Amino acid sequence: LPSEILTLVKENDVAGLKIQMDQTAFTLEPDTFGTVEAGQTINLAAEVVENAVVSKPSQAEPLASIPVMEFSASVGGQQVKSFAKPIEVTFDVSSIDTSKYSGANLENLTVYLLNNESLTWEAVGGKYDPVTQTVTTPRGHFSRYTVMLAKAAFTDVSANHWAVQEINYLLNKGILDQSAEFRP
Repeated sequence: LPSEILTLVKENDVAGLKIQMDQTAFTLEPDTFGTVEAGQTINLAAEVVENAVVSKPSQAEPLASIPVMEFSASVGGQQVKSFAKPIEVTFDVSSIDTSKYSGANLENLTVYLLNNESLTWEAVGGKYDPVTQTVTTPRGHFSRYTVMLAKAAFTDVSANHWAVQEINYLLNKGILDQSAEFRP
């Protein structure tokens, strides 16, 4: 993309430019990359990672139809390590047979990031939209991502606790850490 496209987005008061790439999409805002000089080229890539042999999280179900994706960006030939402002990353999950899952289960479709140091998957959020059949989450950098069905639950929160669904939702989205008990 020519950098001038972000200038046009800003000048025309457009909220963001959504770029669709196969099963994923990115929403760029004028300040996503910070200051971009006129004439620079912005390159975005979304590639399916073949043979991503990494063990799955113990409390998540990989979805065969959702690949591991590696995202990258560069501005003026320089790799972008992080964004000046997080961007929305959207995954198309329409290939999932939703008749197998309840609405509550589908709410637990979660974006996972591959931690390159520990080679483990980490939940990083995601909001499922049943109308568009997508999962969207803001990201401050690119890496390897996929969508899985999170199934984590605190063992010390009873099934009839008044907030069990909300507590486990926060756990499944990576907002709460399961390294300890919840202790309601």
